[in-house]
Parts: sequence; C-alpha cells; structure tokens
Amino acid sequence: QCRKIAEEVGDRAGQGKSCCNLGSCYDSLGQYEKAITLHEQSLVIHEELGDPGRQMHACWGLGESLTRLGYYAQAIKHHKKSWTFSEQLGIASHQATAALNLGVTLWTQGLAEHQAVAAAGGGLQMQEQSDERLGEAQQWLATALDRNTVSPSLTTELDATLNLSCLAFFTSQEAEALKHLHAHLD
Repeated sequence: QCRKIAEEVGDRAGQGKSCCNLGSCYDSLGQYEKAITLHEQSLVIHEELGDPGRQMHACWGLGESLTRLGYYAQAIKHHKKSWTFSEQLGIASHQATAALNLGVTLWTQGLAEHQAVAAAGGGLQMQEQSDERLGEAQQWLATALDRNTVSPSLTTELDATLNLSCLAFFTSQEAEALKHLHAHLD
C-alpha cells in the first residue's frame, strides 16, 4: 500500500524505500527472485535520486538475496558496492555491516567451491581459488569486527566471531577457531 500511495503522489524516494522494504519481506519469506526484482527497482530509483544511503541498503538486500540463490559473483559485486557507499557515508556501523555481509558471502562461496573441488577430485587451480576466497572472507570478517568497535553492535560482533570461528575450523586452524568461539561465547 505504501508503494502504491507513493506512486500515486509521485514520491520517488517513497517508492524506492517501499521497494527495498518489500524486497526484504520477500527475502524473509524465501521468495528471493521477487526480492531481487524489488531491490533492483529500489536501486534504480535511488541512483536516479543520488541517495547513497538508500543505494547502500538496496545493494545489501540484493547481495543477501543473490547469496541465498548461489549467485555469488553478483552478490559480491553488490556487497562491494554497499561497502563503497558505507565508506562514502563514513558511518562505522554501516561499514561493519557491509564488511560482514561481504565476508559471509565470500565464506559461503569459498565453502561451495571447496565442496565442488572435493567432489571433482581436486585440481590445484580450483583449490587455490577456494583458498583465496576463504582468505578474503577472513579479512572482511576481521574488518567487520574492527569497524564494529567504533560503533558497537552486539549482533554484528556475534555474527562476525561465529563466522570467523567456523572459517578457522574449516581451514584446520583449530586454535584460531577456539579463540573466535570463546569471543563469541563471551
């Protein structure tokens, strides 16, 4: 209804916000294709309006839905755009969220690639790509924790430490995994 009213009165910003909010609802319902369409519409509107804060939110939503569908390259592109917008805005909590989203997507892609390598019987180049992706994921998750210290969010800290512990465990860094797991529990 908000979107319809915004369209009727010519409120482009309201249309964009409604598309983004509706996209988040569809994402929560598991209807990722609808979510992607709505986040894309939101992004187009906010690009027209030159609103980096709303563009950042649309990119977050796009990245999340694309990740859930396994479209990692596209998701990473949008998460990197959200990082760029968060840097422009200079808001540490947004930077932490953007870094966390990017790290989780890279970690998910690295895990999927690792499983594909194992299923295919290996391949040095494929293994190196998977390892590179996991290393980049670790860097972004650490960045999320670093930015989170400026404007602390318990949710961001919990998500980052849990993902870092899983990533470390997955890459056979047991001591590092325990360190992050203890931080998560604390």
